[in-house]
Amino acid sequence: MKSLARNEIANGAECLRQGILGGDLKIDDISQDLFTDVLQVYPTHPVDLLIRTSQTYRLSDFLLWQSSEGILHFIEHEWPELTFWDLWSGIFKFQRNQHKLVQLKQKIKDSFLHDEDSKERQKNFLDKLRERRWSEIENETNN
Repeated sequence: MKSLARNEIANGAECLRQGILGGDLKIDDISQDLFTDVLQVYPTHPVDLLIRTSQTYRLSDFLLWQSSEGILHFIEHEWPELTFWDLWSGIFKFQRNQHKLVQLKQKIKDSFLHDEDSKERQKNFLDKLRERRWSEIENETNN
């Protein structure tokens, strides 16, 4: 099965649901940062600038969560014909809009303030999750 962004988001939500049902998390522990940490492409940094080539004005189910707060820049050229000026126009667009991006990220971060108990539960949950995922990878490679 392909690793599509929609599958990744659904699996992340299911992972958090299991954490709550298993008593490892409380509903109030859920935040965007925690959700980001349970995604399959963890660890990852948010996408600040996503450049899409070839006159395609969609993301094609690619890094939907990671690029949700980023600047999207669409270019008419195909990838092999990408020029320095195409890249520069994307960087310039990012620079023009970066202050809006910073404000948005801070506003979102401020909306999820957690106490020390919540942070500890989140850390323990993520440690267990990573351990389980490594075990699954090891089992797959040994079979």
